[in-house]
Amino acid sequence: MSTMTLNPVCSPRRVAESRRPAVRSSASGPVGSPVRVTARGRALLLGLVLLVLVTSAVLLTGTGTARAGFDRPPGSHAGAPALTSGARVTVRPGETVWQIAQRIAPGADPRETVADLLRVNALQTADVRPGMALLLP
Repeated sequence: MSTMTLNPVCSPRRVAESRRPAVRSSASGPVGSPVRVTARGRALLLGLVLLVLVTSAVLLTGTGTARAGFDRPPGSHAGAPALTSGARVTVRPGETVWQIAQRIAPGADPRETVADLLRVNALQTADVRPGMALLLP
């Protein structure tokens, strides 16, 4: 007959116990342990802070004359078109002189406004390019 020996280190009971998750008792460490922030977490937090700062700066300074399409002198009212002498309008991509005339003088006859725009800006034709600054009549 043959003999069989059992190794106590590899017994089925010890293997099952070693596979159980370790339960941490409250006595083994502080309950409110500090949170560790990884490098990725720090980069994310920094990005969020920068996003908030840039957004705040843009909103507070009111930059972007493209919101109405007008170049205004300092101190002019932001809600009304700048129709003072020296006021300009910037041509948007795909925009025509007719559309500009309708935008700057919505209640007036566009034909008269187009003629005034061409005369004031010394334009021979109604061809305009995006980004071109036109003086307002």
